[in-house]
Amino acid sequence: MSGNLSPLKGSSVANESMLSLPERRDHNNKQFISKLSDELLARIFIATTGLSIRPRGTYRFTLFPDIAIQVCSQWMRVALASPTLWTHIHIREHFDDDDVSLWISRAGRDVLLDIEIDILEPYCGVAFFDITDWAEQAFHIARIFKFLCSLKAGPQRWKSFSLSVLQPEPLYKFIQLLNKQPAPNLRYLYLCSEPDWNDDEFDEDRPLTKAHYGKAYSLSEHAVPNLRHAEFIYVSWRYVFERPKPLLRGLTTLELSAGRNNLASLPKIHQLLSANPDLKSLQISAGSTSDYEFDRLPDDQRPNCVHFSSLKTLSLEGGDNISLVWDIISIINAPSLENLSLANNGIDEDDIFAANILDYISTGQLPESNSPDNTTTSKPLFPLLRKLDLEGLVSLDTQKVVNMLSSLPLLAHLSMACHQAKKSLGVAPHVLPHLEVLSLKCLGSHQHYQAVEDFITRRALDGTPIPFLEVPVSPPPEHGFEERFPGTVLRLRND
Repeated sequence: MSGNLSPLKGSSVANESMLSLPERRDHNNKQFISKLSDELLARIFIATTGLSIRPRGTYRFTLFPDIAIQVCSQWMRVALASPTLWTHIHIREHFDDDDVSLWISRAGRDVLLDIEIDILEPYCGVAFFDITDWAEQAFHIARIFKFLCSLKAGPQRWKSFSLSVLQPEPLYKFIQLLNKQPAPNLRYLYLCSEPDWNDDEFDEDRPLTKAHYGKAYSLSEHAVPNLRHAEFIYVSWRYVFERPKPLLRGLTTLELSAGRNNLASLPKIHQLLSANPDLKSLQISAGSTSDYEFDRLPDDQRPNCVHFSSLKTLSLEGGDNISLVWDIISIINAPSLENLSLANNGIDEDDIFAANILDYISTGQLPESNSPDNTTTSKPLFPLLRKLDLEGLVSLDTQKVVNMLSSLPLLAHLSMACHQAKKSLGVAPHVLPHLEVLSLKCLGSHQHYQAVEDFITRRALDGTPIPFLEVPVSPPPEHGFEERFPGTVLRLRND
């Protein structure tokens, strides 16, 4: 970069480094950012701090407040006078206590806190216990809980709480402790028991005794009365679903990802969904769990639909169980849905459950309603749908896909596998008049947009070009795309 500097700029940089401390201070005071008010600078700091928080599981990173206090005396003064900057408490090593104490003291006594705890491999290594040692992990959860309470930063001050562990027992220990000391301000809860997939000793059902279905280990309404956002990742579905009363109530966002062993029965899924009618976002992923189809209910025993008047986003991933995706979507009534994502590991083109899903979205009619005696008018299941992701569904019946897309005139963003797009869109260039973004999931070294060349060409000739086409970044696209397809911009995705 320095090679691109002009002689004048290079001289300025060199001269600046040779200034005395008073001269440098005078130079800095003349900079535009030094003229900002403390209030405006604090607002910039708060926004920048949010951007500096890395995704979960990131081990080494520095939050912006730790940088800001080292820049200059003004920045230090503003940062230390802004309690909100110090509210994200991230514990990822056994010896983080001093840093945690310092941040909490800077946050003051009244501001609500965002707590993130990662008892993952780095933590276990520093604390000298094995990742399979669930007893030690549970002990450390209790130790951290007690430590935070000693700093007057216990559950009563939590706005959000995230816990990632390698064994299931620490999760239940945390819930037991939380029930004893409620979190009245907690709005967001993330619990993840993601195993090391090489850990042969991992057993998600190992800790589940009769007690874990009782009050002591259930998330009582008393413990989290204002919880609105819950994510349970790789948490046993036996624990989540197999109980007489729903584990969670009153949520607006729910994300569930199954562990290794057990899927829930449809009545139990229905019970949990019915307890959360105000959901705005729902994501359910079956992962790599065991087969569901042989234990599923007959269609004539399907529970009644749950009505979600506010649901905007729905994501269902069936793993190896497309029948689970069908069963869940068949009990959801969400007339305001705008964003739908469906995925499965693999299905046959003549799979009855995949066909049911496509037909149901197209017509809003369950299969048993398609009798000659039924006079109900067909209408799309999700008439307001704006974004549809079918990348995770392959080998779908071409005509059924076309029928479904034809029933969604407001759709603006469509994601599909390359070969599925080629088959379905190639025979129906007239569908989706308001399509703005077509996103393709492709494998191989070919030019991925080739799968839809005919489609985007015909749309351009008809005067309705697709504004944006998204493809994987590799291989790099050939030059001249926009000359060949005027009106369409090629965007690259880092999948």
